[in-house]
Amino acid sequence: MWETLEAERLYDETREDDVLERGFRSRFKLNTHGVSVHLARLAPGVQKGHKHESLYELVMLVDGMVVATRWDDAGQIDTFALRDQGDTVLFHPEQAHTLIAEGDSQVLVVRFAETDANPNERIPLDLPASLASARNAFLSNSRSVAEAVLKGSNRSAN
Repeated sequence: MWETLEAERLYDETREDDVLERGFRSRFKLNTHGVSVHLARLAPGVQKGHKHESLYELVMLVDGMVVATRWDDAGQIDTFALRDQGDTVLFHPEQAHTLIAEGDSQVLVVRFAETDANPNERIPLDLPASLASARNAFLSNSRSVAEAVLKGSNRSAN
C-alpha cells in the first residue's frame, strides 16, 4: 500500500553571482514526518560551517567528490573523503561540520531526529581558523580546494 506524503517541497536554484556564498547551485528539498531530504548540487569550495542542536545529518555522495569535515571545540579537525557514489557519513547532533566540494558535486542529505525536532533547524557556526582560511582562499580563487583543505587539516582525507 502506498502512502501519499503531505510534504513541504522546495526547488531552490541559486543565482550565479550568489553560488559561492550559498554553497549550492540547486537543491530539491522535501520535508515530511520529521525528516528533511535534500538532493543538492554543490558548488566547488568549502561550505559554511554549522551544527544541528538535535538532528542527525546523513550525507551520501551521488556524484563528484566531497570531503566531509567535522571539528570539536578544541579545534581538532577530522576529514573523510566521499569519493565513490554511495559513500556516506553521519554527523551527530551538536557536531560542528561542513562539506568541501572538489568541483561540482551532488549529495543526498537526510536530516532526522530521535524526537520531534524541527528538521529545518540549523545553527550557523564560525568555521575553525584553518577551514575559514581555506574557504576564504577558495573564494578568492588563490588555491585549489584540496590544497587549501588538506594543508589546514590535522588529518588527510582518506
